[in-house]
Amino acid sequence: MKKRLKLCSLLLILFIPVFLSKKQTSVYGQKSIEFPFFLLPETQNDANTGGDAGDNFGNATIIGIGPFTGSLPENDTDDFYTVYINMDRHAAITLTGDLGTDFDLHLYTPDRNPIMVSQNNDSNEFLEIDILSYGYWFVRIEKYNLTSHGNYSLLIQTSSITSTDITFLQNDANSGGDAGNTFGSATEISRGTHYGVLIDFDYYDYYKIDLVFGDIITIDLSLQAIQNFDLFFYSPAINRIASSTQGITEESISVTVSESGSFRILISRLTGQGTYELNIQISHPSELDFNWKALVVFSSVLVTIIGIFLIIRFVRNRAPTKIDQSSIKEKSRRAKQRDINLKEQEIVDCDDALVESGKDLSEEERVALEKILKGYSTGKDKE
Repeated sequence: MKKRLKLCSLLLILFIPVFLSKKQTSVYGQKSIEFPFFLLPETQNDANTGGDAGDNFGNATIIGIGPFTGSLPENDTDDFYTVYINMDRHAAITLTGDLGTDFDLHLYTPDRNPIMVSQNNDSNEFLEIDILSYGYWFVRIEKYNLTSHGNYSLLIQTSSITSTDITFLQNDANSGGDAGNTFGSATEISRGTHYGVLIDFDYYDYYKIDLVFGDIITIDLSLQAIQNFDLFFYSPAINRIASSTQGITEESISVTVSESGSFRILISRLTGQGTYELNIQISHPSELDFNWKALVVFSSVLVTIIGIFLIIRFVRNRAPTKIDQSSIKEKSRRAKQRDINLKEQEIVDCDDALVESGKDLSEEERVALEKILKGYSTGKDKE
């Protein structure tokens, strides 16, 4: 009996691997995936580390130049790698994933700012960039579709950058190099479309443009999705007039300048790096527009003045008349004087008549007439 038990135990031990090695086939997308009848916990060996690659910047797995393999299983959404790259190198990064997966490829600068991303509808992604600052760059493989999981291969290659390539990268607004980094060294430009680059330790590009009073300037800055550049506009006295800091791929400013002089345009890099497009349009209002505006202003002022005058006149006409006592006295005095003058004239006329009538009188009649005239004159004086 004991021998039979030992024999059964031995047979069971021998057949366990057989049961474990039985496989079933499931179609995932267009690929057949075989898995054991009895599943053991899935293990990872990302970049030959014997486990899972880092899940963030802090614990990113250090790798070198060359090919690597890894996987993003069901519960793993990101793999972070960091690779040291010297300056003046051209880097090419290729990601290839299993059929049916959708993994994206991200590249970050040594200071952990996003600079490039490849997001196709599958896991075939590619990035290339000219590295102008040495350090540990970060590569992130992200599972875009959380329901997809599988294996991937990662290839990192570098090569030397020629001096021609470096010169091309710094040819802001066709200046042959980097645009000015201060207000005083701003690169002079005019209306039109200009191209520039903000990379490495270059965070500011200053431009100078001459404008006259009344000019309407419109500035449009076009960026890539991974860039966050801000746009500023300054007066000749270096006072900020306008800014656009929306943090999107299009920054725009439109201003009507109130003076003539050399204005400044500043492009400031916050995160990301790379090329940008700067478009400047300038328009001039016509003289007819200015005259029309002046006419409107003058008409408004004139209407206001006329309105005030009419209101004052209306108020005066409606106000009660104030009795002027001095005026009444003056009128009374003038009336009395007029009566006196009339009486005096009557006396004179009477005197003349009496004198005229007395030409043929006798001496006695003449004396009597003079007495009458004398009495009349005395009465006049009393009046």
